[in-house]
Amino acid sequence: MALEIAVDRASRRRKHHRPIPIDRSGRDGLGGCARRKNGGDSQRGGLRLWHGRPVLSISDAENHGRAARATATATATIGFIGRLDPIKRIPDLLQAVAMLDAGFRLEIFGEGKDRPRIESEIARLHLQSRAILHGAIARPNEALHSTDVLVLPSAAEGFGLVLIEAMAAGVPVVATDVPGIRDVVRNEVTGLLVPVASPIKLAEAIRRVFDEVALRDRLTAAARIEVQSRFSWAVVLPQYIQLLLRV
Repeated sequence: MALEIAVDRASRRRKHHRPIPIDRSGRDGLGGCARRKNGGDSQRGGLRLWHGRPVLSISDAENHGRAARATATATATIGFIGRLDPIKRIPDLLQAVAMLDAGFRLEIFGEGKDRPRIESEIARLHLQSRAILHGAIARPNEALHSTDVLVLPSAAEGFGLVLIEAMAAGVPVVATDVPGIRDVVRNEVTGLLVPVASPIKLAEAIRRVFDEVALRDRLTAAARIEVQSRFSWAVVLPQYIQLLLRV
């Protein structure tokens, strides 16, 4: 009976899902699930979330298309998705972009109290044409569709949820080597990790993702397997059931 109750609870939670917005908690949820008009869940590529619980749905065609675009186009799109907060250290990312050539463009999705300082840094570095602040967006998963590499330069993270979504969507990730992030990303295996407060290392890692095609392909392939084996519903749901059974 207890097992039936646990499964029923999990089932009801899955039926009444909602997207996780960007600026609502200390964890950055991307909201990889876009609602249909009838309130159901979308089957688009990426990682769908029900109350923070992941369900994997990946489009291979989308992954291959992104890799081809990153190789063939003159402009490379770096993405940041999350709260604009000092702990995210977005100015470090801006300095890294300034070290890269003009073919690199930074798209910043999110809102927060650090926006004035970020705008000031953009102006100081003369990046007005290369660093775009989009603010909060209704369907953050769409940001990943136009992102060639996701970068998270945080000083600390509770849990790198946005990284999981990028990994599931076939977007290579570059992030800082801190708890919460290293729990999700394995350096040189599923992504690239660099020290905190090191714009030079960030720039070098970003450059590697675009220059080394074999590296990018290896990272994204391994990241996809990692998400499937650690964060898909097939893995996570039994863990939640066992947790409910202990309550």
